Amino acid sequence: MQPDVQHGEELFAQGRVVEAKECFLSILAERPKDPQALNDLGVVSLTEGNEDEAEQYFRQALEADSEFPDAHLNLANLYLGRNTWDLAAESLEAALRLVPEDMDLINRLVMVYSRLGRNDEARKLVDESQSLAMMRSLIDGIWAGVEYWELVEDIDMRDRLEGLAAMIVRMIDGKGGLGVPFRLTSHDPATGRPVTLDRLSDYFYYRRPESSILKRRRQNQGRVLKPEEIRDWANFRYLLHREIRDEGGCLGDYTQTRKVLRQYSDFQKYDLEATLQYFMDTFGPCDCHVYRAVD
Repeated sequence: MQPDVQHGEELFAQGRVVEAKECFLSILAERPKDPQALNDLGVVSLTEGNEDEAEQYFRQALEADSEFPDAHLNLANLYLGRNTWDLAAESLEAALRLVPEDMDLINRLVMVYSRLGRNDEARKLVDESQSLAMMRSLIDGIWAGVEYWELVEDIDMRDRLEGLAAMIVRMIDGKGGLGVPFRLTSHDPATGRPVTLDRLSDYFYYRRPESSILKRRRQNQGRVLKPEEIRDWANFRYLLHREIRDEGGCLGDYTQTRKVLRQYSDFQKYDLEATLQYFMDTFGPCDCHVYRAVD
């Protein structure tokens, strides 16, 4: 990086935006096609609230150097802010070609593909990512460790591994979604039914081996979620209703019920299989029967 460009970036980081802009403009006076200075001027323009000018600077930076990932990513962020999904996809694809296997870029592009209805491409991107494959292998190994320490009843070590797995899964989601959820089709291994994912971490949730943490915890074996558990039951019904609404209806076979009971920490104290059997015996075979059980 040129020292003068670095100086301008230091000024910008200090909040001295006007001085930073003057610095970048002076660089362009000597080197009109300096991609870093053009890109940085685009960032300054965004700070000043001038999106159109920022877009021009980012595009000029790419005309000067088409393999400048920062400019592609800045353009993508600008288009994401405008909900211009097709242009955001183009910029993210270009950035990912230059920085392959970047988890944050993958997350953003999956979200954009899903917003565009290009779900097959979103799924392919996730399935073919070597980084995500390595993450799956790592997390599956951690689940195996969780089960081992659970079997030998070392609760402290098991909880540490659970915490590690949860931290990794949160890192996978990253910050790229910008608060806009994506929806990606996968399959629940317990039922084989298609399910809808709202974030990349759900992709790992559905890949958990049945021999892992999802097994009933010994100290809670047999504990069943019932309407008598007033607070938990109300929370469960609310979350189940949201799942049914988001999926466009009841999927049956407790697909949505399983997802809620597994995914939310409030329900980890209940025995999943015992609760499902109770629901079957008391309410009926479908998610909607459980939801309608208590008005």
